[in-house]
This record gives sequence, C-alpha cells and structure tokens, in this order.
Amino acid sequence: DNAAPEEPKNILQQQMIAENLSQIDTTSNGDTYAFTTLILEEKELELLGDAIKSYVHLRNINLSKNQLKSINEISELKDLLIFKATENLINDISFLTQDVNPNLQVLVLDKNKIKSLPAITPAILRQLNLNENEITTCADFTGHQKLQVLEMRKNQIRNCDGLGNLPSLTDLYMGENPLVSISQLHTMSSLK
Repeated sequence: DNAAPEEPKNILQQQMIAENLSQIDTTSNGDTYAFTTLILEEKELELLGDAIKSYVHLRNINLSKNQLKSINEISELKDLLIFKATENLINDISFLTQDVNPNLQVLVLDKNKIKSLPAITPAILRQLNLNENEITTCADFTGHQKLQVLEMRKNQIRNCDGLGNLPSLTDLYMGENPLVSISQLHTMSSLK
C-alpha cells in the first residue's frame, strides 16, 4: 500500500480572495486605487496557489488559523507591509533568503512548524515573530540592519549563534527555550 500523498483539498481560489478583500487605498505608485488588505482567518486553507500572486497591491495579509505548510507565493507581492500567518503548519521560510518583499515591515509566524531561522533579506523588516515554533538553530541567520523586535519564545533554541549583527534590535524575546549559551548577545548594543 504505497498510497500517494494526499493532494491538498482546500486551495486558495480567486473567489475567496475577492470575497475577503478590504481597505481601498492608493496604489504604491499613486496611479490608481486598489484593495490593500486580505484577511482569510480560519478558512481551512491548505495551499495558497497562484491566485494570490495577481493581487500585487496587497499591503496587509492575515492567513492565521489555517493548515498552510508553505507561504512561498507571497514572495512576489512587492507592496506587502504586514504578513501574519499564525497557527498554521508552515515549516519553511527559506524564500525569505531571496530578494523578496522589499517593503515587508512586520512578519508574524507564531505557532507553526518552522525549524530554523534563515538569513532574512526584506531590507526594512522591523518585527519578526516566531514564537512557539520548532526552531533549534539560528546559525544561518546573518543578522539584519533594521530589525527592531525579534520574538522567538517557546522554541528549542540552545544557543544564540547567528544572532549577532542586529544593530537596530531593541527587543529580543527568547523565554522558554533550553538556552545554554547567550554569548552572541553582548554584541547587541541597542537592546533595552
């Protein structure tokens, strides 16, 4: 019985997006108006699919409380400022190591299945929340010039390797981790 893996049943469709858009505002180039907010909480979504990629003017997306394993499709949304997808099954955020989401300022991915913190490229990211994931290492993280708030409570992090080079960081939350070494923290002169 080598059954093939089950195909996702609930893929985000154009109609569902259209029904959950709100907040009309000028587009980033000022030429026209567009919906800028998409809230799809508790929709049992398993896959984003390609439909979301055509909504290039979205600035605020909330996909919390679904069954999403991947959010790679948001990488093409250049105007995105705030993205929230708490309580999903997301296990990989490596798309953030590419040159994506240049305007992203707040990324909230609490209560997912993320196992490591990769290098993060969105240049003006100010807040990154990764509480209650399965993160064991931050070694691939290379720092970030603009990040001010980093939350990684309730993970499996044993040391702070990779958490240097955060000159703007003012708030670091790492409670309820099995930390045995915090040697990297002495380089963070902006911490409150």
